[in-house]
Amino acid sequence: MLTEAASSSTSTATVGLKPGGLFVLKENIARTGFVLDKEDKSITRSDSYFKELFKQCGLHIYKMKDQKEFPDELFAVKMYALTTEMPRQGNRPRPKRATNRPAIIR
Repeated sequence: MLTEAASSSTSTATVGLKPGGLFVLKENIARTGFVLDKEDKSITRSDSYFKELFKQCGLHIYKMKDQKEFPDELFAVKMYALTTEMPRQGNRPRPKRATNRPAIIR
């Protein structure tokens, strides 16, 4: 369950985005659900938790990337580039058609 405060703060950030603008988020990632650290009063969320949060806020993932070479004892770190616009379908490769393949002319 996402907190209203988390959803509200992310949603507020989207208001300032210009068309085509990106909101970049770099976060520690829990394996599942979320981890509450009472000592430093922080919450570490899972990838699926963040994706649901983005969806509720009207954000779409433009690109995501894992940070490499992080020690195993630490949380994984993921970077998200988010936009309010739906990703274009034109970036996907088209399937090859048999008619476009070179052939021997007889």
